Amino acid sequence: MVIGRRPRRQPPLRAVLALIGGAWGVVILGHALGHGVWFRHDRLIATRWSSVALGIVAWLLMTMAMMGPSCLPVARYVAANTLAPKRAVTAFFAGYLGCWTGFLAVFAFVDATAHARFGVETSSGRTALVTGAIVAVAAAWQLTVPKRKLLLACRTVGVLPAHGRRADAAAAGLGVRQGLACVGACAPLMLATLAATHGQLALMVVVAVLAWLEKATRASRRVARPSAALLTGVSVAYVVLGAPRLLL
Repeated sequence: MVIGRRPRRQPPLRAVLALIGGAWGVVILGHALGHGVWFRHDRLIATRWSSVALGIVAWLLMTMAMMGPSCLPVARYVAANTLAPKRAVTAFFAGYLGCWTGFLAVFAFVDATAHARFGVETSSGRTALVTGAIVAVAAAWQLTVPKRKLLLACRTVGVLPAHGRRADAAAAGLGVRQGLACVGACAPLMLATLAATHGQLALMVVVAVLAWLEKATRASRRVARPSAALLTGVSVAYVVLGAPRLLL
């Protein structure tokens, strides 16, 4: 079944909304206080476990902030079709965030290997160019058939058991399926937010709005070309920002 019109029963999901709002609050406060590095990939290649742990927590906050709003229709569906909505919704987000954590683990391994073997520099100019290149890939990805299929999977749900362990397992399984589809659809943009050293917060807002439009509304196909054009502009901005810094 494809999520379209909202079900008659609308669980408010206050705890989820509070979690999303809290995640945005922490991210914004961190950047305002000059701790934007918490939310970048640098923490994942640190030698201290405390730094790596902070990087994982920061990633989960970023993911909940950017992807949480777009997951609300499916989370409401889960809550509306179970006798234990809090437990089922928790299981759903556990499966969903587990997929994004796995994505982060793969990225961290590849990133650490690149730094160790090739001595990849992390100057602001170079990272701006890398971010621009990743955003350019994301812009091209917006217009592909696989992207459309993945977005359809993000909007597709199955019949859930009403109660018991089977309901919890089904909700977690739905979270995993949603997470895998989301990783496939949004991976380039999420990589760009990890790589960005300039404009990261603004880029996160762009990703959050775009994910919500694509997954939580019926405007998915209509926003494909405009979003690709917008992302192309963002990519050019990063390249223009990064090229002069490399020459200094």
